[in-house]
Amino acid sequence: MAAQSLQIPYGTGIPMQMGAAIGLFGGTIGGYFNRSATLEVPFNGKRKTFLERLNPILDEMGYRRADTVEDETGEIWVYQRSLLRQMFSGKIYVQLQANAATITSRAVHLRGLRRQLQH
Repeated sequence: MAAQSLQIPYGTGIPMQMGAAIGLFGGTIGGYFNRSATLEVPFNGKRKTFLERLNPILDEMGYRRADTVEDETGEIWVYQRSLLRQMFSGKIYVQLQANAATITSRAVHLRGLRRQLQH
């Protein structure tokens, strides 16, 4: 379609080169923003205080607690956005241990979360 609108013949190879370059650029940007990351947050036994700080921050970001899973290392709380927003943002997983929480989500969301938790 781009070759037709730019009036570039298919036989020149330029449409394929342009497609490869644009695809590589888009894939790199998508990979950067959609990669998963982990954030370790110590709370030194003050679990309730930590959760009182975390829940309003996640609420402000549009996340609601959707599920709780128990495993051998502790509880994992699953936060998600509404269905439409979730398609583009994914979920946030908070694994609660005795003295720390491990938060896993897309890197772009964890950067904002880390900033707000440090204030």
